[in-house]
Amino acid sequence: MTEETKTLFIELVEDACNWSGMPLWDGNVAGGKKRRGNLTNLKLMGLVKTQQYEGNTWVTFTEAGDSLAADMGYDKPGDCR
Repeated sequence: MTEETKTLFIELVEDACNWSGMPLWDGNVAGGKKRRGNLTNLKLMGLVKTQQYEGNTWVTFTEAGDSLAADMGYDKPGDCR
């Protein structure tokens, strides 16, 4: 995983509580052309999935993504306390 992809993953994990566990792509976490490639990398690694709804892209975390977040010292994305 590149540093840029890791940074994006961490930003999405940290933002998840703001969106009921499903951060909005290009919401609080900046998107852009380069970062779309990083998002694709996260999807190819099986860490996240995306869903389209009303023209927005929402990011969901897979079990592998939850596990990686835990390994990095974060709670399960979306477990806001």
